[in-house]
Amino acid sequence: MWTESNNAFRSPPSLLCTGPNLKNSNSSIYQFSNLDNCNSKSSLAQKLNTELTWDGVLKESHHSDLAPLLYHILTSINDINQINPIIQELKKGYYHSLVKNMLLYDELGQVLKSLKGMDIDVILLKGIALAETVYRNIALRPMGDMDLLIKDEELPRVKELLSNRLYQELKIQRHSLDSANSKFTYIKKIGNHSFSLDLHLNLEGKSTALGINMDEIWRNAIESNINGEHVLLLSMEDTLLYACWHTSHHLFPRLIWLCDIARIISVYDESINWGTVIKRAEEWKIKSQIYYSLYLAEELVGASIPLDVLIKLKPGHLQARLFNFIMYNMGYWNGHIKEPNHLFLFSLQLLLKDGVINKIKFFARYFKEHIFPARKYIMERFSISDLKLIYFYWPIHFIILIFQSVIWFIQIVSYFANNRFYRFKGRSS
Repeated sequence: MWTESNNAFRSPPSLLCTGPNLKNSNSSIYQFSNLDNCNSKSSLAQKLNTELTWDGVLKESHHSDLAPLLYHILTSINDINQINPIIQELKKGYYHSLVKNMLLYDELGQVLKSLKGMDIDVILLKGIALAETVYRNIALRPMGDMDLLIKDEELPRVKELLSNRLYQELKIQRHSLDSANSKFTYIKKIGNHSFSLDLHLNLEGKSTALGINMDEIWRNAIESNINGEHVLLLSMEDTLLYACWHTSHHLFPRLIWLCDIARIISVYDESINWGTVIKRAEEWKIKSQIYYSLYLAEELVGASIPLDVLIKLKPGHLQARLFNFIMYNMGYWNGHIKEPNHLFLFSLQLLLKDGVINKIKFFARYFKEHIFPARKYIMERFSISDLKLIYFYWPIHFIILIFQSVIWFIQIVSYFANNRFYRFKGRSS
């Protein structure tokens, strides 16, 4: 939900490139994470000492999962002054992430051994795959669970295996617009520690209908060694595509996900076949999602994206302006995200859909589920338990939607009237 991601981008502007005018700043968090490519550590240190609000770092970096990365970066710079107390605080976050991830990888190793014993192939996804392969230090990539991709036919056996390992399936009531019957969450508790494991049958929710050829995904998977265990990983191109899609699918809530994209591009560098990335983005009908994820990764965390790739993926001029309008009003460009009304979220989700047909389908589902919501939705939204009160709150729901629509309309008219947008890369005015 939005509440979870409300603070995700609230890091100090000197750490994040929070607007296009700051894109080339030496204080990009991604440039921090690539100090080997930074020619002047002294210049960077001076920038940190004069511009960085350290109280903000201590308060916000833990929210955005950046404390371990910041600790790693800052301890590698010798000429930063007066930061010992800050280092100690960030150090706690670093070692907390290290210990937690060590336990997670130890548990993963045991699960993988069991799966190997049953001759079941598995592809590691998300943080559990990236921490060793692109961050190359498991402490730098905080994570809360293990994400495993398995084949449909193996689901019964994997469920039995997890049950034997004392995992309990967590029954989650998923919104119909989200994934359904394609993701299964398991929890295991040992003393004061708990482990969360997500089983995925595909790279998308059933409702998104991207048309991803899972047979091709499995054929392109590459072999690797994680924590001493033989595993499969997505190909470089599929890793990048999935990271971009996952980030945009959740509406860009966490900066660490943009860092993931930047690190993938940095580590794989020239090995990535950008032609394949563009081709699959078109086939999966996610060009807009890939473009905006890459664009934000470049603008906010300094990822190096080939210009011709952005040009080939770019959406129409009006769509780009609308995207910037939405991001501006949601506070992305100044680093202070505010909770948007439903129409802003709806507009952003609609904007990220490729093709008229997909937009119409999404609009129809949204209209059905939010304009004429089910009783359960009304009860949950207004925290009511008496069924008789539903008919009283239905009109209130409509009044709120009308009010939000008016606000949305006024804001968009005002925005375009003031021409408050900037030129997207590869685009002329």
